[in-house]
Amino acid sequence: MSNRGDMLDVEHEEIIDQLRQATLEKNRSAKKFEEILSNFKNHLEKENYTIVPLLNYNKGRTESKYQLAEVAYLDAAKRFDDSYESMVEEHRLIQRLIREVQSLLQIEGNKKLSNTCNKLLHHIDLEEEFLYPAAKAACENIRFHQQIQRVPR
Repeated sequence: MSNRGDMLDVEHEEIIDQLRQATLEKNRSAKKFEEILSNFKNHLEKENYTIVPLLNYNKGRTESKYQLAEVAYLDAAKRFDDSYESMVEEHRLIQRLIREVQSLLQIEGNKKLSNTCNKLLHHIDLEEEFLYPAAKAACENIRFHQQIQRVPR
């Protein structure tokens, strides 16, 4: 059975492929899609470095390529804390760019690319509603387990 990191990889690759295809279109929206793609790929790198290991901690997954050594989870929690606000800001930037490109797509009448935009907007909503809170919960669990390990028995 695949874990969250692998499932996210699949979804991210699907979105990246669709965005790449959009950059090849011969229309005014192609340049906007290049900007969206660039921002999305940079954002994914940050997520893979911060959020995905934390999600694996919560589930106790050991088969993920994002799994960390136990001592490294505290660092992962700090990375998430340090980057949380910037990741949300990146989402807002991508959402703004999508709204801009959707205006062009409406003029161009391109429903296929409009669906790609909607898929990415939905992806962002899911991350903020489920993945980011799960990562925050993992940070709390990591810190709690660290405290327990320090208590003499």
